[in-house]
Amino acid sequence: MVARANLDYRDHGVAALLVAPTRDIPYKLYAVIAPSHGISFVPFLAVSLAARLSRFILLSAFVAIVSLGLSRWLSYRQRFAILVICWAIFYSVYFYHNK
Repeated sequence: MVARANLDYRDHGVAALLVAPTRDIPYKLYAVIAPSHGISFVPFLAVSLAARLSRFILLSAFVAIVSLGLSRWLSYRQRFAILVICWAIFYSVYFYHNK
């Protein structure tokens, strides 16, 4: 895992953080070794926010679209339950594949 993260940094620099959330490598590892590759806190923070926020925004947009489509038939409480279930399924699958 460490070798792969080091290769990502060597090949892509700070942009390695953009693909890090899609790998089976804990993101913490990228965070720990970032300074050894000359990546300071501010660029690390900026790219990390972009990389990790994208997953959140994509799932939120999907759930919002589904919720709007179902709003004619379902109450707010039912749509909220769907939101919770979608988040639970998404993160269960995510953490299962990234253990």
